[in-house]
Amino acid sequence: MKYIKTLSILILSLFIGVYNVNAEENPKTVFDENVLVNYDIIGSSVIGGYNVTITNKIDGAALILGNSINVNSNIEYALITGQDITVNGKIKDALIFGNSIVLNESSNIERDIIIYGNNIEISGLINRDVTIYGSNVKIDSVQIAGDIKITANNIDITENSVIMGKLSYNDDAILEKAETSSIGEIEVFERVIDRDPTFIEMVIEHLIKLVSLLVIFVVMMLIIPKLFNNIGNSKNEIVRNMGYGIISLIIIPIIALILMFTKFGLPLGLILLVLYLISIYISTIVTGYLLGNIIWNKFIKIKKTIYLEGLLGITILYIISLIPYVGTAIYFISLIISMGTILNILFKKRKK
Repeated sequence: MKYIKTLSILILSLFIGVYNVNAEENPKTVFDENVLVNYDIIGSSVIGGYNVTITNKIDGAALILGNSINVNSNIEYALITGQDITVNGKIKDALIFGNSIVLNESSNIERDIIIYGNNIEISGLINRDVTIYGSNVKIDSVQIAGDIKITANNIDITENSVIMGKLSYNDDAILEKAETSSIGEIEVFERVIDRDPTFIEMVIEHLIKLVSLLVIFVVMMLIIPKLFNNIGNSKNEIVRNMGYGIISLIIIPIIALILMFTKFGLPLGLILLVLYLISIYISTIVTGYLLGNIIWNKFIKIKKTIYLEGLLGITILYIISLIPYVGTAIYFISLIISMGTILNILFKKRKK
């Protein structure tokens, strides 16, 4: 899957060299072109590189990113994403995304595993359940103590494969099963194919989204009413906020990710990233209120009511955002205005 490779290379290109494997003895955060983790890690770790090999135990949760990844050790919990992934060791629970994924005969999954990939081959021992989403899946002399659910185009179950629980697979898959394989129960399910929603379904979906935005606006008004009281609607301030917004959209995620891949900055980086994502989500609310405030003051000109201004502006902005092409541009403009407005308010508070 090309997007997995692209995502991995993008992330690694940003951080290769930020934290080198030789920067300190037995580091938990490692990014380099070629990474060899040949020492035990106690606690959670983040490991990334073009070629990654792990030979020693990681006693904690591990996030592993790379192009070629080889896991030859014991890991407690693993989230692995890459182009070519090979697992030879023992993992308690695992979530794996990749193009080519192989669990060799020496692999041992103590509990559950979920795999998303293109070409997937599993052997070894899995002590509970397996979930697989892929194109070509090969079950090769594996022993699965629980159930396995496969959504794929081609499924090949070779001889000596043992599935003690239930095998579930989609009805449009091509299944080849050796007669000597042992399967407790077989279930075929219908693969759900996406269809275009009806007009009524689309209207209901958009109404739900709009109502959700309005509910969040009301909750924000109750919790942080000063946020909306401090939103300025002058032309100069809006232009200034757009400048702040463009800068913050670019700079904040870079700062957050750099913090996440340093020794002491992980908690702060995560908090900053979460706040960034929340700011993006509420952008329609903030800019919608600003739009409603402008319309109210210029055209309605009766007693100011913050709730009605928000209702008016958010509704209009949401409807405009549904217009093809135009809506995308409007959403982006509203995003940078909102980000800049929030940042501007924070600057004003700091000056006071």
